[in-house]
Amino acid sequence: MARTSSTPGKTQCLNYYQFDDLFYLVDMPGYGFAKVSKTSRFQWAGLIEQYFVSRSELQAIGILVDARHIGLENDKLVMEWLSALEHPWFIILTKVDKVKQQDISAHEKYLKQEFERAKVVFKTSSKDGKGIRGLRQYMKESVVRPRGATSD
Repeated sequence: MARTSSTPGKTQCLNYYQFDDLFYLVDMPGYGFAKVSKTSRFQWAGLIEQYFVSRSELQAIGILVDARHIGLENDKLVMEWLSALEHPWFIILTKVDKVKQQDISAHEKYLKQEFERAKVVFKTSSKDGKGIRGLRQYMKESVVRPRGATSD
C-alpha cells in the first residue's frame, strides 16, 4: 500500500512498489501544486531526469494529470519533455469523479491533439476505483519480459 496525502508534495524521493511480481512501479515527486521551495523543485527535477535517462530497465512512464485542470503549464512542459525521450509514456487522468463527463472528454481530446504521443489516456478515480483495472491491465501487458521468463 502506498501512503497518500491530501497535501501535494509529500513524495520527495523515489518510492518502489513491486507490482504482481512482474515489475516495479516507481512513485516520484510531483511537479505541480506542491508548496515547496524552488531548490526542492530543482532537486526533484534533477532526480527525475537522471532516473529517466539512466535506467535501461525503464519500460514506460505514466504521467498523472489532474482532470480538473486542463492545459496547465507544468503538465505541458513535462509532456513536451517526455515527447523528446525515447521511452513510451501514457497519461493517467486522475480525480475524474470530481469532473463532468463532457469536461473529461474535452480534456482527453485536448491531450491527444496537443501531444502526438499521448495516444493512451486512462481516466481514473482513486475514490471509486474507476479506470484502475484497465490501467493495471495495460501496465501488465506493457512489461517486456526477459528471454526465458514465463508469465504465470
